[in-house]
Amino acid sequence: MSNLAVVYLHLDFDLSYDDFEATREYLTNVVDRFASIIYRQDSNVRVELRDGSVKAWILVAGSIYVAIGQYGSFRSGVDQVIIDAKSVKEYIVNALVKDGVDESRIIEVKRNHCVPDRIRRLFLRVDRFEKHIADMPTVEKVREAELIARAAVRISDELDFQEDLDQFLSCLDDRFKPSPERLKLRYRSAIRKEEDLMSGIVLPYKTSELMVEPPRGFESSSTNKALQLTSAPLALRRRN
Repeated sequence: MSNLAVVYLHLDFDLSYDDFEATREYLTNVVDRFASIIYRQDSNVRVELRDGSVKAWILVAGSIYVAIGQYGSFRSGVDQVIIDAKSVKEYIVNALVKDGVDESRIIEVKRNHCVPDRIRRLFLRVDRFEKHIADMPTVEKVREAELIARAAVRISDELDFQEDLDQFLSCLDDRFKPSPERLKLRYRSAIRKEEDLMSGIVLPYKTSELMVEPPRGFESSSTNKALQLTSAPLALRRRN
């Protein structure tokens, strides 16, 4: 699957070993609920935590083709998928605060660039190349075309869904596309058939509608207590 969004989260909490799994489960559930709606599919959400204060890398993976949905063409849709990734970052902060985390404990939250960003940069690079190609020396022209083609190969290797690959290649001139022989090497047995891919689609909702209510279904678990700020020192927090 392609990474649709990657968010780095740093919280000022010193969690015990027991709290780590609870926190991982909580963050996964929070993001999964939002991501499945905004990307219109059953997204794969993974949370990686580090020791000490909470440092989490939250990855949302899925099909770019499905995530684009009704946004228009693949090219314009990629821009919207990047905007959606930014809203994932905002939603995480919103959900944490609504669930009782003091904003002062959120040290840093940032969105890392991933596959849609690299696709967008490549499209812009191709546009610049086409615009200035007439004025470029032959050597520079050949070198830039080779660099664009190499970047296209690297992106192709990251696209696990056939629909994503087909749509990406359809936006490129033939001179920049990987050779058929090269593409055969990157085919993976895990590629879903179209009917399996489309079965994961859910109806889209507006971001504003999702930001109104906090995540539901976590009230009875220890996950909230693992992250909530209380008036007592963290070491003296009550356990379930």
